[in-house]
Parts: sequence; structure tokens; C-alpha cells
Amino acid sequence: MTSGTSNLASGTSNLTSGTSNLTSETSNLTSATSSLTSGTSNLASETSNLTSGTSNLTSVTSNLTSGTSNLASATSNLTSGTSNLTSGTSNLASGTSNLTSATSNLGF
Repeated sequence: MTSGTSNLASGTSNLTSGTSNLTSETSNLTSATSSLTSGTSNLASETSNLTSGTSNLTSVTSNLTSGTSNLASATSNLTSGTSNLTSGTSNLASGTSNLTSATSNLGF
């Protein structure tokens, strides 16, 4: 009888200990699940940010390409304008010379 009572007490103690361990492990599992959910959410957010950043980089690269093209065009136009100005100045000098010569020929 004493042995049975002792075994019952021991079994009850083991059951209490097991229940406590189960409660602790359940808590750990809940915490791990919460961490996993949070990590998954953070991953989704970072993936979204990466997609947005990639899109912005593409846009900036496109704008840079367009700006470079516009700069090349403007440089070409400036070169052409400078050439036209030089030509116009030459023509003005020639016209002035011709006018002077014509005036001289008229006897003025």
C-alpha cells in the first residue's frame, strides 16, 4: 500500500512536471510562430521595397540616358549655331567690303 501510494505520488509529480513542460513548450511554439509571422511580414515588406527601389533605379537610368541624349543634341545645336554665327560674321564682313567698294565706285 505504501509502495502504491509512493508510486502514485511519483506519477502525479511526473504528470505535473510533464504538464508544466508541455505548457512551456506550447508557449515557446507560440513565440516561435509569432516570430515567424513577423519575419514573413518583414520579408514581404523588404521585397516590396526592393521592387520599388529597382523601379526607381530603372526610372533614374532612363532619365540619365534621356538627359545624356539631350545634352548631345544641345551640344550639336551649339556647334551648328556657332558655325552659322561665324559664317554670318564672314558674310557681314564681305557685304560691308562690297558696300564700301560700291560706294567708292559711285564716287562718294
